[in-house]
Amino acid sequence: MDQILPEGEPIFRKTLQQCICVEAQMIEARSRLKAEAVGTITLRGGAELENLEDQYEYWTDALADIFDGNKNPYSSKFRGLATNYVLREPI
Repeated sequence: MDQILPEGEPIFRKTLQQCICVEAQMIEARSRLKAEAVGTITLRGGAELENLEDQYEYWTDALADIFDGNKNPYSSKFRGLATNYVLREPI
C-alpha cells in the first residue's frame, strides 16, 4: 500500500471492500446450490454464482488498475482466465 497516494487510499479501500463483500456473497451462494434435475445435472443458483464471479473479476480488475499492475496469472481464483494476462516488465 505504500505505492498509493494518500488521496487515492479511500478509493483503494472502497474497491477492496467490494471484493471482500462479493467474495462473502460467493461463499453464501455456494451453499444454496441445489441439483434441479437428475441425469444431466442442472444446478439451481448457478447463475447467481456466475454473476458474483463476474462482479469479483470486475472489482479485482479495478484493484489491478489502481496499482497499474496485473492479477496473479497463477491464481486459481480467476476461473482459468488469468492465463490470458500478460505480465509487465518491472518499472
